[in-house]
Amino acid sequence: MIVREGGGDLRALLLELLSGSPAVTSLRPELEAIVLDAAATSQCRRAALDCLVNEKLDLAFMVDPLIASATNEALRLAAKIVGYLGVARLPREKLRDLLLACANLYPVDPRERERVIGSRYFIRILVRDFDADLCGWLLDEITRGLTCTCGARSWDCHCRDGISKIAGHLLDRYFDIAEAPRDPARIWGWLKPLHFHRSASAKDSPAVRVLHEEHHLRREIQRLMFEGLTTREAMIDQGIDRYGHAGLSFQHDDIRPMMDHAIATGNVELWDVFVYSHNFYRARGERGPDELRHYARQQAHQNPDFLARWALRQRRQFRSWREMRDRRNRSQARWRRRERAGEEAAVRSLTNDRSLIEAGLHRWWLAHIARYYLIQPDEMQELTHGLIDVDAALRNYLRVLGDDIPTLEQCALGTARASVVGSGLVLVS
Repeated sequence: MIVREGGGDLRALLLELLSGSPAVTSLRPELEAIVLDAAATSQCRRAALDCLVNEKLDLAFMVDPLIASATNEALRLAAKIVGYLGVARLPREKLRDLLLACANLYPVDPRERERVIGSRYFIRILVRDFDADLCGWLLDEITRGLTCTCGARSWDCHCRDGISKIAGHLLDRYFDIAEAPRDPARIWGWLKPLHFHRSASAKDSPAVRVLHEEHHLRREIQRLMFEGLTTREAMIDQGIDRYGHAGLSFQHDDIRPMMDHAIATGNVELWDVFVYSHNFYRARGERGPDELRHYARQQAHQNPDFLARWALRQRRQFRSWREMRDRRNRSQARWRRRERAGEEAAVRSLTNDRSLIEAGLHRWWLAHIARYYLIQPDEMQELTHGLIDVDAALRNYLRVLGDDIPTLEQCALGTARASVVGSGLVLVS
């Protein structure tokens, strides 16, 4: 009954009843076949595995075929076997292969919806059994040679999402249990190729929390981030990488150490990236000396190359601000001219058509006035410039509309054909 295909609920019930029974030993081949059967239901496969696990049988040989199957259910069963056997009883290479197969469970299309919430949670449970040394070895393995293969821009690149997610779990486990001191170069080797579309918070990620709290470690890694970069554009892209690990995001107190590092290594481009620009748009109450700019100016005076870059930076910044100010002034002048022209045209129209408006015959102006009357009555004076008797004009407009004004019953039933303005005027009246 348990070996026939399509056993359904009865098969699953029998497998659950078998757990802990002496019959499991005799039925071991059948139970193993069910666990490895991709056509069996997940309930049956899990129940069969529970029967085998409870008998404390050696199930290591089942891990390879389950990894080769590579389905979510097969990898979940493989992870359960690893947890049952203990990670120390399996070769590290097998654990690496299992994690690489799990990386393929993450969708590469961001528009693809999750069918089963928490379907990959077993990966977190699996990683909890790893020690720091194993996490480090696995991170070395899965990040070695990892690069983008799709060639898309950062925001459209999803070819590394799965590996990055797996590496993120390993990093959280590593930082949760690994003791200081930690090797910044090795950690940067793990973090450099990873690609994340969502930033984890320090509350949710031990890796982010430790990197935020251990300033020396974070700053050592940040220095390594810029090694080998020669252009300002590449340095800026690296410094504001929105898809890197959230633990390496620059804090305000990280700026001065990076400037000191640039001075010590004679890297003018790197120093220029981190020098604060003058804020021309700061509010008057907030203006005053800037500590970091003062510090940068002192550094610049120690080296002619840095001083030349400082002077060039100031000239460019002032020229850019002046050009922006001139464009803004021209734009504001055009806007003011258009506003004045519109206002003068409105005054001329109100003056010329005053008699028609107050008699209720100028429908455009009266519709405009009616909307203000209902929604912005405080701005009526600004709209009419005091040239129109608004109440008299609206009363006359009601008389002119006559039968076009719907009744409240027509409004409620949605059968009225009168204009929205007419309906609004009825409510006003």
